[in-house]
Amino acid sequence: MPKFIVGARLHDYGKGSPDELFGRVAADGFAAVQLAYKKCVPSVRSYADVTDALVAETVAAEKAHSIQVAVLGTYVELAINDESRLKNAADFKSQLAVCKALGAGCIGTETTSMEKQPAGTTREEAQELLCRSLADILPAAEALGVTVAVEPVTYHSMNSAAATRHILDTMRSPNLKVIFDMSNLVNAENVHDQARIWNDMGELLGEDQSGQIGRQFALGTRHFGRLAVMFGRERAQGAHQVPECGELLAGAGGHAVDLVEMVDAVPERGRMSIGI
Repeated sequence: MPKFIVGARLHDYGKGSPDELFGRVAADGFAAVQLAYKKCVPSVRSYADVTDALVAETVAAEKAHSIQVAVLGTYVELAINDESRLKNAADFKSQLAVCKALGAGCIGTETTSMEKQPAGTTREEAQELLCRSLADILPAAEALGVTVAVEPVTYHSMNSAAATRHILDTMRSPNLKVIFDMSNLVNAENVHDQARIWNDMGELLGEDQSGQIGRQFALGTRHFGRLAVMFGRERAQGAHQVPECGELLAGAGGHAVDLVEMVDAVPERGRMSIGI
């Protein structure tokens, strides 16, 4: 049976120094976090505030509390249809070295809400802009050996398994992977069609069932190609999504895993977000 690392979003633990926050997470029994500096460290108001000293402090906190940074959350608008896109891409690139220094599983971002786009911007145009940003970012990521992970969301430019497959095929980079948050792909129109969404993510993001997770999903675990599945407490509607996740993992790698039992073992506070 593979070992799964259960983690939490660091910003669900409030704000503070890396040592303070990692200590809170470790006290709840977690071994990994999603770290988004701007959401949880008060001194970080822009990515320029992520200094070498802060990174060294974070590395020390990782070691002191035996916490792994699974995802370095760097949320910028890479598909925005205005002049800010180039600066956003530069901000993202500036964090690639931070990701490497932290030993993080990946550096992750979403792909811009269509509601933020100027009037008249189509999803196809937004996806083209996303690809332009990634074309600037990925060569640097490949040179550093850093994994970039993008996350599909129903109302963003990359909004489905098919759209995600299109971006992966366009970029064709071994360092581009996907963060799969099921709750971000469920909305009022498809809430009763979740089995199809699971199947689409499995079938479209790989050439075969055993390889799709290995090549196209990213996150901070060490098995199943570093799969990340985040269940937000406010959106997951209990544990009913978990069995489907178990089936996906079992089909992908031939390993059965009782994720319901895993969720039950997580401290109540930590159920704000569960990273598998």
